[in-house]
Amino acid sequence: MSTKLILGLVATAALTVICGGVHASPVAMATNMVGKPVFREGDAGAWKMLGVLQRLSPGDTVRCGPGQQAIVMMFLDGVRFKVAANESATVAPTTVKGAEPLGGAGGATIRVAKAMTGLDTQPFLARPGQEYERLDPASPGIVIDTTTQFQWLPLDNAATYSFTLFDSHDNVVWSTRVSGTSAQYPSDLPAPIDKRAYVWTVSGFGASGKPVPKSRWGIITFLAQSDANQLTHDAADLKAEMASNPSDTTPLLVLAEEFRQYGVLEGTLETLDDTRLAGQPGLSDARQSAFAQISPLAMLLERHDSGQTTPAPAAPTF
Repeated sequence: MSTKLILGLVATAALTVICGGVHASPVAMATNMVGKPVFREGDAGAWKMLGVLQRLSPGDTVRCGPGQQAIVMMFLDGVRFKVAANESATVAPTTVKGAEPLGGAGGATIRVAKAMTGLDTQPFLARPGQEYERLDPASPGIVIDTTTQFQWLPLDNAATYSFTLFDSHDNVVWSTRVSGTSAQYPSDLPAPIDKRAYVWTVSGFGASGKPVPKSRWGIITFLAQSDANQLTHDAADLKAEMASNPSDTTPLLVLAEEFRQYGVLEGTLETLDDTRLAGQPGLSDARQSAFAQISPLAMLLERHDSGQTTPAPAAPTF
């Protein structure tokens, strides 16, 4: 290959980066909105509606029309910026140019947000369909990775049960048929992967062997004990911060994202279902993205259950 050709390829690659062909890592996220502000990636992308938890990278632009407003929080230091009505602002590595600085969030919010700098831009999640439920009523989908015994609530008229775990590709990780409401994970099978969401299903069968009318499903994530402890600690701090200033929902959104970073998607979904976030732009679309990220099976189960009216669970408790 000639020197001239090599130099030409290098110049082309450099131009691609300069012109925005490679989108930089996110440095901020949208936390609160009034109306329906829009944003675009770089200086030439299409304008899209700005939703809560939308990650923003250097060069992205946020625009607010009449009567609109957007709050953007930097991951670096937790400082928030307000993009006012009829204004546009551009995200920079450490600030939002053209926006009004509002100061930092609370201590726990800043501490957790700093750990998110540079993480991936996968879609954020919201709580799945109303018919899903927690496997353990006391936990938002967290299972300690040394757990081998799974237990569930009984189904009416069921004499035996089928318990199944599915991975994100809808492969059956493990399935068993038992006479009680618990099952032991086999020691000769590979352990489930930590920080990865799994769909579980429970089906009941009557004494005659016929399926009972109801079945259940949900989402669990396996964590090391240290990770579960850290997540529990952070969640308590963020919830206390939210309680001290109920009008600021930033701690809730940071909690939802931290659940996601640990792979505890059920916790993310339940947090985003908090009524204090109702009406925020992007939540409806996020629900659809949620099931797509979990698995095709989760999407199918959500569509099947979407017309049901089982009460939604409360915000995550530990």
